[in-house]
Order: sequence, then structure tokens, then C-alpha cells
Amino acid sequence: SGKVVVIPFETQQPTFGSITKGEIRTNGAGSYDVVFQLEDLSIHFVNQKGVQWGREEALTKIEGIELVDQPTEESYTHDKYLNNIDASNDNLDHLIQNYSNRLASHLEGFNQWANDWLSVFRGQLNPLKLILSKDDSNRFGLNKILVVSTTPGNLYGISTKGLVLWKSSNIKLVGEFMGFHVLRPKTINKAKAECLVIHKDTENTDKINILSVDPFTGAIADFTPGESLSSEILHIQDVSQHFLGSANERLILFVNRNLEVTLVPDNETSRQQYQTHHQRLYFYVANSEDSLIKGYTFTSDLKAKLAWKFTISNSEETIFSTAHWEKENQETTIQPAMVVDGSDVMFKHYNPNYFALTTKVKRGSDTDLGFYIINGVSGATVFKSSQKFVSFDRPINVLMVENWALVSYGSYRDNLNELWVIEMFEPTVEKSALNLISTYFDKADDFSQYTSYSPAAPMIYQLSFVFPSFIKTLTVTKTEQGITSRNILAVLSTNQIYNLDRRTINARRPMVDGKVPREKLHEYEFPPYVPQIGFNPLQVLNYYVPLEGLSQIKAIATNLESSSLVFAYGFDMYFSRVSPEKTFDMLSDDFNYPIIFLTMIGVTIGTIVVRALSKNAVLKRKFK
Repeated sequence: SGKVVVIPFETQQPTFGSITKGEIRTNGAGSYDVVFQLEDLSIHFVNQKGVQWGREEALTKIEGIELVDQPTEESYTHDKYLNNIDASNDNLDHLIQNYSNRLASHLEGFNQWANDWLSVFRGQLNPLKLILSKDDSNRFGLNKILVVSTTPGNLYGISTKGLVLWKSSNIKLVGEFMGFHVLRPKTINKAKAECLVIHKDTENTDKINILSVDPFTGAIADFTPGESLSSEILHIQDVSQHFLGSANERLILFVNRNLEVTLVPDNETSRQQYQTHHQRLYFYVANSEDSLIKGYTFTSDLKAKLAWKFTISNSEETIFSTAHWEKENQETTIQPAMVVDGSDVMFKHYNPNYFALTTKVKRGSDTDLGFYIINGVSGATVFKSSQKFVSFDRPINVLMVENWALVSYGSYRDNLNELWVIEMFEPTVEKSALNLISTYFDKADDFSQYTSYSPAAPMIYQLSFVFPSFIKTLTVTKTEQGITSRNILAVLSTNQIYNLDRRTINARRPMVDGKVPREKLHEYEFPPYVPQIGFNPLQVLNYYVPLEGLSQIKAIATNLESSSLVFAYGFDMYFSRVSPEKTFDMLSDDFNYPIIFLTMIGVTIGTIVVRALSKNAVLKRKFK
């Protein structure tokens, strides 16, 4: 009719861009329904009463995620106390002041607790809601905030319960995504939690845009660390907390094409840390066009220098992909040895500088998959092999974890998905614990002087298995202390998330001729080798929940050693918790608390009674 209608449009989350598509329907008497989509891919339904609902369709186009611990009331109180500490003065006055600040922080926490329960007694707050809000999930690191970047230029903060906590939009978020880098995982000493999100500039791809994001509020600010970032970035490296000795402060190194290094944050502390550890830091850059890999190290004058080159001489072989162990900051490896064959001890050949290289090898009309394990410090080849009749039209996934590597690929000859596992161990095997202890004390200096420039050649075990479904992508479970065994988490072509026991595809499964009697199975450390892996529906994490378009999966450690968090995303998003060795550090949900409580009371009463009887018996003996 040509009539102009003014639509009231106000949402809780920010939006940007003009309307790209929409539809309006009038119902007569001045009422109308409008559905439209904005440039940020958000969809909204509006009528004369206002916005009725909205959908964030940009979450179907996730380009990267980062997870940080959700803050707790305890951490807030503790951080507030730390904010008041004057660490530069150690005299008695400041000691008393710091003690009073600690007392004040506890009183504030008690006051908040009292106010909450007062609200319950007044009927202003549901007691069940209060109790549920005080669960132990935060304390155990089970509640995370997912900072999500999407291709339309949106950032989201999403809780692990599926709630969108905040949304931010910025034109600098549009461009090739280069990753998240956490500078500060939580607020410490008045320094707010900070996460960097990096994209290539859309107008000048040699430049990058760096935005600083508060993962708890979504506040965005420009981040300009230095002039050297005006040229194209060659490499970005996070320095692990195992070097820095702090879980709360991180150091990021930006290396440009001129091999100039920029420190983030750039202050006196970070420069001292760099000068202390730069000789132990290495990185590599692969160029698939030239079939060349270059390894670099760092110098004291904030430069990177070439350390080695690796060239593929075969003209029919080209670089396909590289992979290295993406060790989390809080992750630890504390199982360097394992007992085999009764009392023998084997040591893992563990070197965090190793990385995997896969190549595409043309062999007439056929294509093979080449696989290398390369020492990132010296450029030496540790292992080299290949697999024939590999389909490069299907996903090829490579995991490099601790002392083992896993390759998943499809065979076009047999139309099957295969898993190829390679494990590395030290060449010497200790025959007894006594020899192991004596060797340690006799060669204590040798253990402390290990170098990656000339390590002993590892002992290699390798096996291939047939998996009943094609795999899109892979990862492994992660735990804080590295005690729990690692399971393989696979996104299948059916968009199911499969939890595969690592022991099923162990490279040391023995080759046995014929059928092994059941009574002799205990003689083997692992079950005899069988090439086919059966599909167990009980190991599907998403059970009967249908998922669509999954493309990536990420595992995160928690404060519970038994548990690892899993987040898979693509068109749909899925979040869950997995326990590879069950919840050995948690009480079960059906644990009988009354029985243990009554048992403790009984033991206490029994102790008191027995103690009194004992005293009486001693007293009677003295009067005899």
C-alpha cells in the first residue's frame, strides 16, 4: 500500500549492518509481523509489541574458539584481596594493612552470603536457585566461558550451559582468522583478563588487526604492540607457562617477515623472561610451493635467525600438512616410564620439539601418503615412512601427542578409513627397578644434560587399524596432571562424536598366530593385534542427539584429573564431559551420604567408649 511503518527494534545484544533480507505481513487493524536478517546474520522477529525473538545464525560459521575459566565468588574475593596488596613494602605496617585487607575481603564474602539467605527468608529468592548457583562446577574448572569468533565479524561469550553471555561486533573482525591468544586468563592485581583475537586486514593482507577482548564482559579495544607488526607476520608463538613459571601471565612472540620479534606484553618483566628463555625457543615455517621447511631460533636482540632447512628432494612429492603437539598451558606430562612384560621398564621417547610432516607422493596414477617425524631443533629426520593408495579427497588428520603420532586417512582402493599409529621409546629397557634406581643415581648429571641436538635414535613401533567409519577430524582428551590415559575423540562422517580408547590402537599390541586361549590372555600386556576396530554405540558421546555439519573438535583440561571437556562445532555446537578412566576422583551421584555420616558417628562414639574402657582397665590393674 506504500504506507511507511516504523518498527520498534531494540535487542539485548548489539547488532550491526543493514537488513539483507526480510518479509512483512500485515494482520489488519494496524498489526504486523516482520522477519528480517542483518549483515551479522542475526535473524529477528518483530511486531508492534517489539522484538519477540532473535537467532544468532553467525554461530553456524565459527572460525575459532578459546576457553577460559568462569570466575567464581572465591576467586573474586581472593583477587580483590590481591589488588590491595602492596608487594613493594614488607614492613610491619604494610603487613598489618594486608592482613586487614584479607579480613575485609572475607567479611565481604560473609556479608554477601548472609544477604543471599536473608533474601531467601524474605521470599525474594528461591532457595533452590541459590543452592544450584553454589555448586562445585566452578571450583573444579567444569564451567568455562567460550570466546567464539565468527566469519561475519561477531564475537560471542558463551557459557558451557549454552547461554550467550555477551556479543560484540567490530569491522576488524572481518578477514582471515589467525587465532586467539590468551594474555591473562583472569583478573590479577588490577590487570583485567585479556584475550587477543587476530585477523588479517581485509584491505592490506600484509597487515594484521589485533583486538583485545575481555572474555568476561566482551569489551573490545584496539591493541597496537609495536611498529614491527606493520609488515606481514611470519609466525606467532605463545611461550608456555612451563618456561615462565606462572599460570596467570602469558608471553606472546610476533615474528614478521624481516625476522623482527615483538613481545606482547612489552615490558621489563617480559623482556627479562625473553632473555632468560629465548635460546630454548624454536619454531618452523613450511612452504608447500617450494617443498621447503625452515627452522628458526631466537637471538638476544629480539631477532629470529635461521637454524636449519629441510628440503624434499623428490619432485613427485609435495608438502601436504604439518602438525605438532599443541600442549595447553596447564597441561603436564608426568608418566615418562611404563612397566612392560612383568618387571621391565620402558621410557617414552618424549621430545616436545618434534613435529609431524605429511606429503603427497605421486606414483604413476596412484597417490601415496608420506609421513615424517622431524626434530624441530636440529631439522633431523627421526622417522620416515609412507602408506599407499591414500585418498586426498577425504580428510587426512594427524595428531602428534607426547611420544606417539596418529594418522587418519581414507584408502581409495579398499574404500576404508585407516588409523596408523606410531610410538617412540628409548632404545634401552631396564630389566628391574633396582637397576633403574642405581642407574639414576650413577648418571644423575647425564639426565640433567639432555639435548635435542643429538638425542638417541628412538625405538619405533607402528601398526595400522581399520576403523568402521570415515573421520572428519580428531583430537585427544587432556588433563591437568597427565595421569589419566588419553582417549581419541573423533568426529565421524555421520556427525557422531566417538570416544575411542587409546589402548585399542596401541602400537605395541602383539602379533599372535592363531587364536589365543582365554586363560593365556593375561600373559599379554595388550590384547593381540586385530586389524579391524569394532564400532561400539556406547562410545558415542552425543548418543541419540542428532548433529549437523560438525567440522572441528577441541578438548580442554579441568581441575579434576579424571575429566576432560569436549566442544565440537560447525553448523551445530555440542559440549560434554568425558572421563577416560571413569570418575576415580569423584563420588558417584548415588553415593550413600547418610551411611558414611552414620559410620563416622559410630566410629567416633566407639573410639570414646573404647578409650574410657581402656582407662578403667588400666586403673583397675594399678589397684590390684
